[in-house]
Amino acid sequence: MAYRSDLYRFDKIIGYTGQLHRLPTVYFRCDRLGVFGRITQQHKLPFNVGRGRVESTRGYEMRNVNINGRQVLKEFRNGRCVHTSRNAFIPLHRGNDPHMIHGVNEATLGILAQALRRCPDAKTSVTYDRWDMMDVHCAIQQKRNMLNELSTHIQVFGDMRPSSIRRGQNILDRFVANDTVFNAHQAATARRA
Repeated sequence: MAYRSDLYRFDKIIGYTGQLHRLPTVYFRCDRLGVFGRITQQHKLPFNVGRGRVESTRGYEMRNVNINGRQVLKEFRNGRCVHTSRNAFIPLHRGNDPHMIHGVNEATLGILAQALRRCPDAKTSVTYDRWDMMDVHCAIQQKRNMLNELSTHIQVFGDMRPSSIRRGQNILDRFVANDTVFNAHQAATARRA
């Protein structure tokens, strides 16, 4: 069974964003239930394709705004922007033409209604459990340590040429690999090698 078929129906379509003939994102609203949602048919992030979570219309507002000379849809919840679309919202105009279904051009409605068949499932959400977050934290800490080490190398080697740095690193590697302590003569000999 399709996710939230009480809202995601052709007669609840209120408009779309994107190009009509290029898998637009289709918006739905049901004032009787007090809910809205959207079906994203195409997105660079695969988990963002599908039927969006159905949410309450309480405190919800949507409007097109101009950003850098381009109209895009912004959605607000209690005055705070919660979503910025990639494109402007194109509302479906209701009318009394006999070639209209529920007041909407039947050809346009037919194209938009394909989203219902194409995307019956809810979007997959990206969730992280405690162990995933620990992995992320460890990866961040490893990068932080690597950057600190690079910073130290820059301070130590300064503006030395790469060949000098490699030679210095080789000396350091031999020193670390050899558990005997270098005296001044051994260190000078190793530097010349």
